[in-house]
Amino acid sequence: MPFTATKPEEIEAHLANNPYLTEGGLPGADDARVYFELNGVAPAQDKTPNFHFWFFFVRSWSDDLLQSWIAKATPATTTEAPKKSDEDDLFGDDDAPAKPAPKVVPPKKKEKPAAKSIVVFEVKVY
Repeated sequence: MPFTATKPEEIEAHLANNPYLTEGGLPGADDARVYFELNGVAPAQDKTPNFHFWFFFVRSWSDDLLQSWIAKATPATTTEAPKKSDEDDLFGDDDAPAKPAPKVVPPKKKEKPAAKSIVVFEVKVY
């Protein structure tokens, strides 16, 4: 249900039973849109107390966070057709020529020379 700041009575009735304007019990895009429609002017406390306190609660969040809620709710429009890639082809249809898999050659390890030590045994016969 889209709310607008021009109908505070509807918002007040909704907020009497819900913590936020967005359904689901969590704040969201509807809350951010109505907050920005108010332009920083709090609703009258005597006429719409729930709306008034909702305003100050939403105001405690940063504008960047509120804008991100609106951006997530706005569907992204793309003009490009989605590209089909071989990774999407789960069953390996033969409509495209087979590409040989690139050979992965592990880098050769440089062998370290074996550690050498000299041991001298002195045998003394008495």
